[in-house]
Amino acid sequence: MSVARVRSRYRGYSPETLQRILQLIRNRQMTAYIAAKAYAILKTTIVDKVAGRVPVVCRKDLMATVKVILDKQKRNTPFKDNIPGKDWIYGLLKRHPELACAEWLLRCGAEVRWKGSNKFHKDYNSLPPEGLHKFVIEEINADEAALMEIGFPHFVGCHHIKKIKFYHCPYLEDGALVQLGILKDSLEQLEIVCCGVCYCTTYQKLRTKLPVIRN
Repeated sequence: MSVARVRSRYRGYSPETLQRILQLIRNRQMTAYIAAKAYAILKTTIVDKVAGRVPVVCRKDLMATVKVILDKQKRNTPFKDNIPGKDWIYGLLKRHPELACAEWLLRCGAEVRWKGSNKFHKDYNSLPPEGLHKFVIEEINADEAALMEIGFPHFVGCHHIKKIKFYHCPYLEDGALVQLGILKDSLEQLEIVCCGVCYCTTYQKLRTKLPVIRN
């Protein structure tokens, strides 16, 4: 396991600056990698903007998806206009912690690979069609993701995560990584590269929380 110390933070940028960068990339006058370094903007943000993607699907989108399904099935439901309320959504996520964790990870720009799948998923539109009980996370790829300590309790209830990669996550600090002890029964491989953590302190704490992790 490798951990490097990086304390830099991504600074703000104006919409005008972003549009100028996108135009340069579309004209092949600049690459996304160079732009990210030059303007301190997450590379994934730039790539998604160039491709016209919206990588995060919020709970409103999930509610809209449920409505489409119910409308097609012509089922009688207590929902007004077949749109579930917030209580139903919260209950759904509570019953399916893997789904709640995936929502948090995707919202922050990370990718997840479900058990039994060969590809990573970046938004809810790419989820497999099986039932929710089959959605179990096995691998996480957090490349320049905006993950923070406050979200790590989402790992509670996830019992199949074997591999996690944190790469250039600027807001990832010691307090967050220590909480990975939640995954001590399943996590087999952890890679940390250029994140905002202190190597010595975090490494010693991880060795006590995750005894299966080695250098």
